[in-house]
Amino acid sequence: MTFDLCCINQAGATLATKVIPHTQEGFWQLEEIRRKLGSEVEECLVGLETTHNILLDFLWDQGYTQLYILHPSKVRSSRGRFRQSAARNDPSDALLIADILRTDHSRMQSWQPDDPLIRQIRAKIGFVGFLTRRIIGLTNRQRTLLLRYFPAAADLFTSPNVSTFPG
Repeated sequence: MTFDLCCINQAGATLATKVIPHTQEGFWQLEEIRRKLGSEVEECLVGLETTHNILLDFLWDQGYTQLYILHPSKVRSSRGRFRQSAARNDPSDALLIADILRTDHSRMQSWQPDDPLIRQIRAKIGFVGFLTRRIIGLTNRQRTLLLRYFPAAADLFTSPNVSTFPG
């Protein structure tokens, strides 16, 4: 996974673009770009299309307080700012998000981190979701194998809510 980065100034001119990996080294590359541009953390506006991401935690820990989450539908509906076609790519979306923040950030609410307890609950719910998807996948695989090699056994184990006994 990677992030497309686009830094612009107040006039909308592009100062830097880069693709950074979704790793700690990539996050530090972002910090290096900020330092080279001579920007302070407090004056940087950062826009992302997703909220549940360790990049947000990294940026918050570095002192960024002007973090803005843009819903994908907001980005999609704003694509006409730069082109008439609906074609998109990650670098053009990064430029679009930067421009949206440049012009509209005063009407947006900056992101605030959740309490640690909420983060723990979210992590556990995510893990339960992962396990549920894994169980469903394994069950489907098992049923497929039963149907292929022993179809009579698959009929024995239908839904537990359906009574197969007479009377």
